[in-house]
Formats: sequence, C-alpha cells, structure tokens
Amino acid sequence: ATAISARTARTMPIDDRLLRRLRRELEARVPTVARLTGLPVRPWTLEWSTETPVAAAYADSGRIILNYGWFENHPDDYGALVHEYTHVIQNVPGGTYPGETIEGFADAVRYMMGEYPSWWSPSPEARRIASMSNEERIALSRAMALQVRAGEAGFDWTDVAGPLAKVIEEHDELVRALASDA
Repeated sequence: ATAISARTARTMPIDDRLLRRLRRELEARVPTVARLTGLPVRPWTLEWSTETPVAAAYADSGRIILNYGWFENHPDDYGALVHEYTHVIQNVPGGTYPGETIEGFADAVRYMMGEYPSWWSPSPEARRIASMSNEERIALSRAMALQVRAGEAGFDWTDVAGPLAKVIEEHDELVRALASDA
C-alpha cells in the first residue's frame, strides 16, 4: 500500500473533487451492500486521514477514513470503499468476532460485487462466505450484529464457564418460580 507521511498529509492540497466523487460512487453502492449483508443502511461519512495512514482506508464509528495517497494513485478503488462500508453497516467492533471473519465478510461483499483490481484476490474466508447461499450469508451477518448487541447487554463471555453459569442461574430461577406457583 502507498503510504504518506503525517507531515505530507497535513500539507498536501487535498482534492475535494476526488472525495466528492468517491462519496457519490459509494452512495451508489450502499443499497447493494445492505442487500448482501441483510442489514439496514447505516449513516456514514467519508473523510481524508489526517494521520499517517497504514491502509487504503479504515472504518471507525460510522466514519470511513481514507488514505489520500492511496486514492490519489487508485481513484477507482471502489472496492476499498465497499469493504469499509460493510464494516460500518455491520458495526462489529474488533475483538467481538474473529478478525478473519470480520475482514472476510467485508472482502466477500467486495468480491461478490466485482469491486476489485486485477492484483487483488479474496482470502479463503472471503471465498467461503461469498460461496454461501444468500440466506446463510445474511444469517451470518445478522448473527455477527446480534453478538455485538448481546455483548452490550452483558452476554459475551471469553470461555464456556460464563454461559454455563448463566444457564445454571436461569435454571435455578425457573425452579424457584415453579416452586412458588405450586
């Protein structure tokens, strides 16, 4: 990937026309990403990175931050936009799902949309996800999103002991409720 220094990022003349064109291109692709993921469209913004970027783009809290140097040299890499918007629409924070599945899903959407240059190839995980039926892929996408909501509600564990303790707690609660009705 092409990288630019932090100093250059602050002083280069940023091409707002390029950013507007990339925004229009992504807007045209958003409905397809939503259909392929089975999730509703989420709001997003597109902006140039002010830091030293290490990738073409990344997503953070609904923002898609772009590496100006990358898009100046690859102005038609709409697949990178599709990939990052997939992260936005799924809203799956790192660490809540295996990284290869999070990245694989975003790459699968890029792959299924045909939004990739000749030098790019999907990972084995992306190929696996892309080969799923529409129903299976959407179920995986929704399960990823649901896991985030479950974690926010306190139902996310690092090992089997946590869910087992929760099942025992719910069992005991049910037994007490049934005993009080008798």
